[in-house]
Amino acid sequence: MSAIQKLLNQTYSWAVEAGDVKNFDLSKSYMDDVRDFNEVTYLVRAGYIDAAAKYLNEMDTDPREEMVLAINSDFGADMIEKLGFELF
Repeated sequence: MSAIQKLLNQTYSWAVEAGDVKNFDLSKSYMDDVRDFNEVTYLVRAGYIDAAAKYLNEMDTDPREEMVLAINSDFGADMIEKLGFELF
């Protein structure tokens, strides 16, 4: 399984769990992250690197960092550089 797919699955499961305990604000927040992850994945795969970089920069810090790490795993450090990020 790809790192991005694993991130999507895990975040979705957290949204479901939060909904199960009636924490709908948290559940919505996780679902927003899932939508963001899907959008960035689409943009990267379609070759819209500038749009993906802009979208990533507008994400919340923690999900953005998780997505950058997943992109690095699936696409490599060259893609991270194209998106304007550095890994330390």
